[in-house]
Amino acid sequence: MKRLLSVALGTALALALAAVPAQAAMGDVIGTVCWSDITAKIDGRTIPSYNWEGTTVVPAELLRYYGMQIAYNQNQRELRISWKPDGERSGTYTPPEDRPAAGTPAYDILETDIVTYVQGKPVQGLNIDGTTMVRLSDLAACGAVTWDPANSVAELTLFEDLPSLERNRVIAELEAQAEALGGSCAYEVLTAVPDEHVTMGYLDAKKILVVGRITLPDGTVRSSMTCVYGSGQTLNVADLLPEEIAARFDPRIREMNTYDISFFTPSADGEDEVLYEIRWGNDWEAVWACVEREQPMDQPLEQWTAEWPDIPEEKTGFAQEVVFYRDYDRVVAEFVELPFDGGRFELDQSGWSCVRFGNHGGQEDQSGWGRAWNALWLLAPAPWEEKFDPENSPELRQQVSQYLKITYNGQPVTGNLTASRGNGHSDLYFTFDQPIAFAQGDEIRVWAGLPEET
Repeated sequence: MKRLLSVALGTALALALAAVPAQAAMGDVIGTVCWSDITAKIDGRTIPSYNWEGTTVVPAELLRYYGMQIAYNQNQRELRISWKPDGERSGTYTPPEDRPAAGTPAYDILETDIVTYVQGKPVQGLNIDGTTMVRLSDLAACGAVTWDPANSVAELTLFEDLPSLERNRVIAELEAQAEALGGSCAYEVLTAVPDEHVTMGYLDAKKILVVGRITLPDGTVRSSMTCVYGSGQTLNVADLLPEEIAARFDPRIREMNTYDISFFTPSADGEDEVLYEIRWGNDWEAVWACVEREQPMDQPLEQWTAEWPDIPEEKTGFAQEVVFYRDYDRVVAEFVELPFDGGRFELDQSGWSCVRFGNHGGQEDQSGWGRAWNALWLLAPAPWEEKFDPENSPELRQQVSQYLKITYNGQPVTGNLTASRGNGHSDLYFTFDQPIAFAQGDEIRVWAGLPEET
């Protein structure tokens, strides 16, 4: 009896193994799409369609003419389909009058290693002799799919503003989660619009950032940061961070533009903040971003550079003092008085420099700043002088200090003034005796003017 049972089990196993198909090789026929009597449309434009296992499929490559974006990556073997703002809509197709009856085989489906994505999520893609077919229903992430049985019409109507819809969805999910947890919800929405001169690639579209915070009844805060791309695809930034960082993730945005996002989040000990920079990924292909750096804020900046800010258009005049302070990983400047805009001004850890273009003698030379600059120019040793010495004497330092005063946390900064010139410009340099490392809370003030204006 045991032998008969053993034989029976062995026979059943052999039959079962025989029923398992062998792994198909690339290019092998694995199925068929058939002709269909259903008309497929996208925003009212008819597109070729076929029947596969009872569903309507359309050629992915033609979607670029029906308001969508198609991107193919040969190296990664990926075909990505996404919503596109103001996409081209020029597709035209009229089904042939003599097309075969519905259900008649049309094309063989071939085995392929290409992975197809719609809005960043994988879907079934059918290789039809080098063309990819996708289900019309799988395009629902880009618009609303409807079915008209009376006229046998299946239609996709693309969303008008998918990024805004995704933004609203993210906010609604935050509010629903807070309500379910018995907590409160707060969120901040930031939008980065590309510069007018940027007209290429993924920088064409605006990008939206939703920073959410859910405060639980026990005071615990759960934070999130969601990137919404111009294609309507989304990315949770916390997914990019190491697990230990994600656990204390509580972002405070420092700056956002179409290139990157910089934000602070608590350090491991909770006593300080860490600066992160996230680079936006490609808008039309794989949605991604990467953490460029992690920078603690408790260390002085050894290498830094700061420029005078731009002059407000609505103001005129000449300034004499600018204050520099540290903004975490950089040094920035603010005016105490409005600056003269006839040159380029810089400050770094080694010294102060000023470049003036054109001939002297204009209106700026009548200001306190202009006359101070001219006085400094006459005082500064220059390489074209016969006895050039970059080391200023005590007497020269005293004279320079009448027209140029630089303080570091209220203490005078000493150094050597020199001059140089080039093609159409004159340069002044004040090199510090000791480089300045800029710590958080430090302040440097630069004043230039006439002695009587001090």
